[in-house]
Amino acid sequence: MPLDLSPLDNASRLLVEAELTVAPGTGGRFQPTGFPDLGPALYKGFDQPKSNDEKEAVLNTVDMLLVESVQSIGNHLEAVCLQGDDYNADCQGIPYVRVLDGHQNNTFLTSSVREPHRLASPYVLGAKQNGVVFRDVLKNELKANKGRPVHIWKMVPAIFARDPGCVLHGVFLEEIDGRIRLPRLVSGYIEASSPNQANSGGVYRGEVTAKDNVPYPRQEFTSPCIRASFILHLATLNSYNLDEERRRFLQSWALYKIDRFLRGYLRLRTACEFEVRKISTQLSGQTNGASNGFPWPESTEIRSDFVTRKDSCFPRQESGDEWQQRRVLVLTYRVDVSGQKELPEGVLKDQFNLSGFEGRAEIKEVSSGKKGTKKSVTKLVLTGDWPEDDQNALLQLNPEKTPDENEEEIENPAHAVVKAAIKDWNEKWKKEQKKVSGTEEPEE
Repeated sequence: MPLDLSPLDNASRLLVEAELTVAPGTGGRFQPTGFPDLGPALYKGFDQPKSNDEKEAVLNTVDMLLVESVQSIGNHLEAVCLQGDDYNADCQGIPYVRVLDGHQNNTFLTSSVREPHRLASPYVLGAKQNGVVFRDVLKNELKANKGRPVHIWKMVPAIFARDPGCVLHGVFLEEIDGRIRLPRLVSGYIEASSPNQANSGGVYRGEVTAKDNVPYPRQEFTSPCIRASFILHLATLNSYNLDEERRRFLQSWALYKIDRFLRGYLRLRTACEFEVRKISTQLSGQTNGASNGFPWPESTEIRSDFVTRKDSCFPRQESGDEWQQRRVLVLTYRVDVSGQKELPEGVLKDQFNLSGFEGRAEIKEVSSGKKGTKKSVTKLVLTGDWPEDDQNALLQLNPEKTPDENEEEIENPAHAVVKAAIKDWNEKWKKEQKKVSGTEEPEE
């Protein structure tokens, strides 16, 4: 039986709080989020007032530690639905955009559910289907026009149809129009109160020299109170004016993600693992005991409700291949850029070392000029994708100087040609990226 989600209809937000404890076997210690140049996020928080009388209520400061940030929790909530390069069995059938690598025999490259910017990823927007760039397809579907107002609620259904995860977790389609921004509908964080530091250290021991022994510090914490908090922003969801079926699906999917994360994905780092003690909810400021409350359901109920609503919202298509039946748009990402440099007079093909780059780096005849004035010239042509590592590798194969027959170092003319072809490729690549992102300067 589907869950009764009607209590969410007139609420502005659903707060879900989970009391956590450090998992057994860790000594009660855990490592919080942090960066080398910032360290752990320690700050002063406030106790909730114990009195309902505003005059008597007193706010007391308390030491706090951010265990997991909003950004990180967002990533975790997306990851709990993934398995390999696809959705897990529960989530299969939800639309998304899958991108294949046109330079590697159309093997899996990425997808809109794995890219940090989702549909706004340059690998998604720049991918093609039947020669058509997806950015242009999405722009037409959104009816985006920089010279006209942006009505987000009119665009949400089109975004939902391509990848509803963008509606749930937010997306910023700056490359199409900088005004098309959807905030997160579900957000969360984990914090600990009254944290105590547990500082220790270790040494990475090398076997060869004393220089290989590298000491390092280690900082962990303990806390009597660790809490995970999640907010489902219902008012924002309601403002999108989606029909009931799609709105209920997003609500159910949010519950599924939160529950799945809390029940099975609480190992956040090597030395940061928790277990759930208790889950409570608060709907528009009302506790579970209120008449319009929403007690947290059992995991089996949440999963069953989610799968039922998913199948109803996205029935399997009857035609097409497996991906089309599951409403997955498959695109191919390939860099259609060619870097070229004409060989100077006297420089021969045999002077170049292109081993390992066959098919991507070639010495060949290229026609240029207009009709009646066409001529063929010999050029080094670089095609496809050329990341920096490959550029450096090709330059190393064709160094500035090479030994002659007397073992004396002489100038290698192939090096200058390779360097110029790489420069030409990079310039064209940058121009192509601007074209894909919609930031290309108009021609005079």
